[in-house]
Amino acid sequence: MVLTVLESDNTATPFVVGTIRDHTELEIARRSAANAHRRLRHLLETSPAVLYACHPQPPWELNHISRNLSRLLGLDTDAEKVGLLDRVHPDDVDRLCTWLKGFTTQHRERRTLRYRLRHSHGHYLTIQN
Repeated sequence: MVLTVLESDNTATPFVVGTIRDHTELEIARRSAANAHRRLRHLLETSPAVLYACHPQPPWELNHISRNLSRLLGLDTDAEKVGLLDRVHPDDVDRLCTWLKGFTTQHRERRTLRYRLRHSHGHYLTIQN
């Protein structure tokens, strides 16, 4: 509730203007969204899948890496920004770039693509999108 004391120029008597709003529905929606966010985070963190999200344009810097992918590649995601192309095997870069450009600009159907990503120790692991 918001109350404001006002004085009119025409009278010396102050008067109060108030607004009352019921925030029950808003609070229920906030709690529901927070619960959905917690469930989604739990699903992403405990899923056996390796998930990542990257910017839709070159150099496709990763902006989310699942814990499983971090563990798989030996990364500390809190300590470093990871560029997708920096981790891709040199023989796979052109093929991946072509696939990503087509996927992001032409909205082509999703299809399987295999490429290799470099582990923090230097060896490569095959990833399938």
